[in-house]
Amino acid sequence: MTKYIFIIFLFCITRAAGQDKDVGLQYILNEYDIEGGMLFYDENSNDYITNSKSASGMRSRPGSIFHIFNALMFYELGIVKDSTTHLKWDSIERTFNGYDIPVWNKDTYLAEAFRNGTDWYFKELSSPIEYKLFKKYLKKSKYGNLSSTRLPAEDFWNGGRGRLKIRLKDHIKFLRRFRDGKLPFDDDNVAKVKELMLEKSSESYSLYGKVGLSNIQPLLYDEVIDLGWYIGFIETEDNVYYFVSYIEKSWNDDREDFFELRKQVVHKSLKHLYGIDVND
Repeated sequence: MTKYIFIIFLFCITRAAGQDKDVGLQYILNEYDIEGGMLFYDENSNDYITNSKSASGMRSRPGSIFHIFNALMFYELGIVKDSTTHLKWDSIERTFNGYDIPVWNKDTYLAEAFRNGTDWYFKELSSPIEYKLFKKYLKKSKYGNLSSTRLPAEDFWNGGRGRLKIRLKDHIKFLRRFRDGKLPFDDDNVAKVKELMLEKSSESYSLYGKVGLSNIQPLLYDEVIDLGWYIGFIETEDNVYYFVSYIEKSWNDDREDFFELRKQVVHKSLKHLYGIDVND
């Protein structure tokens, strides 16, 4: 009897949290023969939907999706005035685990660097910002779990000194605070970063997103796993749907569609869950 009461109790907790598993999301990943984790949030119903509850609870480094926070800091501190702030390329060829990414290796400006995930651009503009100031804004924004360090922080969003990790659900919460103006940043600066995120707008919706890359090394495995991220939200006339998603591959898997799949699996999931076709 006690066993059944415990099972019922767990079920009630799960439903109260409003997080359901949708097998259709896993089918979408299976269709592309790729592993990953996806979490969606429906603002009106206050429900989370995921393909895997264990995946949605994973805590990992944000990698280049942290550029949203970088950009907020740049505007707030006056490091940039607008999206055309230009930096000259240092002529160092950069790749991502064997992938050549030509758009990284040239002079660039904020809007372009944001769209392409040009991490050297954000590192360079972030270097003058004191770590304790980053910590202050991260704490006020309730963004992730920042490791303490006695050394100067360096590239902490990619796993450098002062490592930063965050769960999928906390990404959603951050995006909600971002859109609702509940972050410790000036509303005008939030609006400027939101404009950077705008990918597509139609009569029925506006899609805001950010792609990114990071990697992890599981404790029980020698190989590094690459993560391809896509996070954001879509506004309709009467609702807002938030999403955070990652797909993964082994570092020595050179499948050519990895970068494109970051968005494809989410777009297909938005149509599956909410009937919104962003590719029409």
